[in-house]
Amino acid sequence: MTIIDPYSTLEVSRHATDADIERAYERLLKLFDPEWYPGSTEDAHRRLEEVNAAYAQLRGRACGEGVESEPEDSEPVHEGDADGRRAAVADNLVRVGFIPGDARRQSNPAVDVLTTLLPPGAEIAVCLTCLGVKSTGQYECRERSDSFSATTVMRHDGPYATGDYVHAIKRSEIVLCTEGELSWTVSRYAGQRTDRVTLYSIPFHDILGASVRGRKRDVVEVWIADGPTVAVQTRPREADALRECLERAATTR
Repeated sequence: MTIIDPYSTLEVSRHATDADIERAYERLLKLFDPEWYPGSTEDAHRRLEEVNAAYAQLRGRACGEGVESEPEDSEPVHEGDADGRRAAVADNLVRVGFIPGDARRQSNPAVDVLTTLLPPGAEIAVCLTCLGVKSTGQYECRERSDSFSATTVMRHDGPYATGDYVHAIKRSEIVLCTEGELSWTVSRYAGQRTDRVTLYSIPFHDILGASVRGRKRDVVEVWIADGPTVAVQTRPREADALRECLERAATTR
């Protein structure tokens, strides 16, 4: 099996050291252990096969074999593939309760963003509305960005008049956990009726733990191995779900 982007499969940067790759490989072997993996056994074995293949390719670079991470003649993404990926993301969001089941086939800003910015095949464990993220120190998050069209209000919608352009992404910023990362989106208006959205991510192996604070229990403080504390504000009563997911990840990393 040849992996087109082994770095993405192992969830490491293209500048990762051999030690970084080893740690990522060992973490993913534990994560996809069929005995503990929350998904199906078949899915666990498939993911282990991909992880092993990616690891073999990256190990091969030390022997001068090289890694073709983005070949120029790679297969294009077909429209049907994109539709299937979008449907998979929507099903994930229905499963975790972020969108209702009857809305999975409707246009949704969160689905559009995650279809574009999440790594292929990422399973969503928790997805919540994000009201803001602050940090007490510096941490170099992974970043993935893209541009999305703003929407036109077709009828009077709260403060917006018919024909106004509103930024649907801004009203749907999210914080989520996949099988390997804590992520959140930040958006800004980029002009030309587009929003620029960035997905920031922290690997679970850098997270030491989390706690919930605040009068309404809606701020999750996440302790990072390098020192800073990331404070994620969600809607009231959603913070516990995020904390529990982070705590499980921190204790099994």
